[in-house]
Amino acid sequence: MKKQLLTLPLLLGLTTQAFAGEAVNTFQHEANVNFGTDTDHFEDGVWNLDYRFYFKPVENNNAPQALAGFLAQSSYLGGMYAQANAYDDTVRYTVDGRYVMDSNWFIGANYLYLDVDQEDFIAVPRDEDQTGYGINFGYYFNDSSEVAIYYQYQGNSDSWSLITEEVVDFDLDNNLYGAHIRTYFPLQSTTGLDLKAQIEYGKLESSSVIASRSIESRYKNDTTQVSLSADWYITPAWSVGAGYSWFNSDAKSQLPTTENTVSTYSYDDSINLFSLSTKYWWQISNSFAANFAGIKRFSDEDTADDFLIGIGVNARF
Repeated sequence: MKKQLLTLPLLLGLTTQAFAGEAVNTFQHEANVNFGTDTDHFEDGVWNLDYRFYFKPVENNNAPQALAGFLAQSSYLGGMYAQANAYDDTVRYTVDGRYVMDSNWFIGANYLYLDVDQEDFIAVPRDEDQTGYGINFGYYFNDSSEVAIYYQYQGNSDSWSLITEEVVDFDLDNNLYGAHIRTYFPLQSTTGLDLKAQIEYGKLESSSVIASRSIESRYKNDTTQVSLSADWYITPAWSVGAGYSWFNSDAKSQLPTTENTVSTYSYDDSINLFSLSTKYWWQISNSFAANFAGIKRFSDEDTADDFLIGIGVNARF
């Protein structure tokens, strides 16, 4: 579970940043089709399709092609569809937007719907729906830098029947608080540096209750993650990077036993993650591009030593 928690966000964003040909001078529409996975579980990758409309034209210049949206500092509306095969055909739908004020302050929001289609060995097949929302608030303190804070919620309340026809009532609440600062420095001999620092705190709580038998199980997990990353754009199309993350998980579960007692299990551990990456953007025509990204991760636990890859197709017009 720890590896999945650490890998899924990377896979969703892996190919959105990656020899540049002639690109359109300006664009207001951008669409991407991406696939991200790791070499040990290639079939369990994540497909995602996203679209974004910018309220004012985004200009292409000598900056990295992959950073055009970040450097635009423009209001936008967008949406995403993602399917994670690793989670039994889980499908995620997201709509989001950001409004940028004349004072360089910005506010954004999103809404998500998660359809978890899975089978449980003790229950009939079920469709588990989760919904969520988020908000972010920040400031552009120069033409290529931002600082922001954000909050994200995801959860549901549902019930399903076991093979014994007993009903299970399930509740899930997942809260995430975070802040980041990001800046891009143009360089003279090469293109530039993209630097980012981020901190997140997550609080997940879930419970499953069989009221007819007075059986209840609970799970709680508090997580903290601190991340630093640097991408050096040697050209507007090609970058190499390095990153570091510290991830702590403090989990506790309470499970009923056959003797009608409750067993408590606790877990509190940290992991250090290091990564090396390369990203490449190939401008095929004025409006279409392909991109590739590869990330090799190293850790003090073997479960997080893997190689992530991402490929994608981009359209701007």
